[in-house]
Amino acid sequence: MFVTFFYGVVEVASRRLNYSLAGRDYPMLIRNGKVRMLSWEGALLGYLGSKQLCLSEESFELKSGDRLVLYIDGLMDVTSLDRRRFELEGLVELLENFPDLSVEVLGHEIFNTLAECRGMNEQYDDMPLLIAEVLTPHHTNL
Repeated sequence: MFVTFFYGVVEVASRRLNYSLAGRDYPMLIRNGKVRMLSWEGALLGYLGSKQLCLSEESFELKSGDRLVLYIDGLMDVTSLDRRRFELEGLVELLENFPDLSVEVLGHEIFNTLAECRGMNEQYDDMPLLIAEVLTPHHTNL
């Protein structure tokens, strides 16, 4: 088995997010209504031996209105009755189509869309989702 993780620290004074992750799903940054995948280097924890494991630490400046979206592949694995998967492109499209929704309403919209896509199909994977937004120059809603 393996473990995926995201570890981030916000430096409030400099408004920087320093992060590292081990996983297969790229965190997303939404800035000015556009989705950008965050970069990283590393492997799943428990997949390689400890001598082979190498994780990068990345960093960028947060701006007011930025949104960080963390998720796992269970969201993209939702399958419709005609066997079409939701896929990453579907999530990106949803995020870009609703830039003015609050993070709470956006989360509900995503899960409602996934439920419509799935129809009567059974949900077989977990679907964690975290959306964090930078509200003001010195506050974040995490």
